Amino acid sequence: MGHILRTDEERIKLIEVIRETVKRKQISIRKACLEAGITDSSYYNWLKRLNLKPVQQQPAGEKRSDHPTVPLKPLSATRISAEDGKKILEVKAAFPHMGSKQLRLHLIRNYKITYSFRQILKVG
Repeated sequence: MGHILRTDEERIKLIEVIRETVKRKQISIRKACLEAGITDSSYYNWLKRLNLKPVQQQPAGEKRSDHPTVPLKPLSATRISAEDGKKILEVKAAFPHMGSKQLRLHLIRNYKITYSFRQILKVG
């Protein structure tokens, strides 16, 4: 996939189109960028390069209705339970070819066990 070379004037026009789309359709910048055919990272890079301010989508205190909130527990404070440790060791023995990142994904998908790959690496 090649890059399209755009002038600063073309970038400014695209930024204006994206801002109008966000206001008119009440959608996120990411979705508006997809409709315009660019990535949101390009949009933000152009804003930075052209010294433009990003559009405020909503006040800081409001929650996004289209994004579900999931409570997160800090991984660093999580200790591996004895039961989970046994299951991790079983899976490690059953799949010796897997690295800790693959094991982590396997444990999440099949056993709903969620620990960081570093924690899984330390077990055993």
